[in-house]
Amino acid sequence: MVTMRQQLVSDTGMKFAGTNPKRYLTIHETGNTSPGANAAAHANLQSRRWEWATWHWTVDAREAVQSYSHNLRLWHAGDGQGHGNMSSIAVEICVNSDMSRAAARQNAAELCAHILTTEGIPLANMVQHNHWSGKNCPTFIRGESRWDEFVNLVRVAMGGKPDPKPDPKPDPKPGKQTTAQVAEAVYAGHYGNEPQRSARLRDAGYDPAVIQAEVNRRYYGGDGSAPAPAPAPSGGSLAHMALRTYRGDFGNEPGRSAKIRAAGFDPAAVQAEVNRIYYGGGGAAPAASSKKSNAQIAREIVHGVNGRNPWGNDPQRSQKLRAAGYDPKAVQREVNKLL
Repeated sequence: MVTMRQQLVSDTGMKFAGTNPKRYLTIHETGNTSPGANAAAHANLQSRRWEWATWHWTVDAREAVQSYSHNLRLWHAGDGQGHGNMSSIAVEICVNSDMSRAAARQNAAELCAHILTTEGIPLANMVQHNHWSGKNCPTFIRGESRWDEFVNLVRVAMGGKPDPKPDPKPDPKPGKQTTAQVAEAVYAGHYGNEPQRSARLRDAGYDPAVIQAEVNRRYYGGDGSAPAPAPAPSGGSLAHMALRTYRGDFGNEPGRSAKIRAAGFDPAAVQAEVNRIYYGGGGAAPAASSKKSNAQIAREIVHGVNGRNPWGNDPQRSQKLRAAGYDPKAVQREVNKLL
């Protein structure tokens, strides 16, 4: 059984009011492949009250460390006041290059089995971060098509037998479940994402539009129309969107603007808020005299920030650096000194 310990953080600004009902378990990966970016390092980061995100557990090939009580609603799923942030426990799996990722997944499976069992959460309610916000996370598990394998590891750790046919399609017999029941299954991720979701619903004898309307009505309120953007936990929705944009939830251009519009926001207004909050000034593009040095930016590129590289890879990295007022060549020289 994986070694588990607590390094609880007493308080954080990155949480929502109320008590977490603990209906779901959300699986993340840190995205930080740098040597030494293990569970202890990420727990220490949270202990310093890192301001960009919060999660309950971090696990690597050696141990699992709990940073926050399961009762807290933390900011980790990228879905505002949706069920990801408000109703789930978050587990971050480390991917640092100086350890066995297979061993980390095995430890994560044992940790998840423990959480599901002790909190009374069904295995069907263990979902990927991608389920809540569309972000490509857990990146390695998704990219290597290991999700069904991971679910089986958790099932076995809970005392069950491996599923010989992972990810079965829904029962094709129409009328077996009510619209409300199918909507709940869709929201929990049992039918996957589009375009496969609609195809699976049709195969099972359901109208995807009717089911989506029920999902919207049940989980977002209203009359079944498309949900409005979730408000930020504090400080206004635009500020929340700026944070999500800055930390990469919406990717890079040209797709970023389309995703922001789909969430109901003006991309120009969100970018102005990003510039205002993170680069200073009145929303204009940041000046070259940024508060960070080229050496500091280079360290962020090489070592990441909380398991993520906020500057990405080229050609997007150079574009981001120029937009933030940096000379990409000068920053690269500092990066080369660190490698």
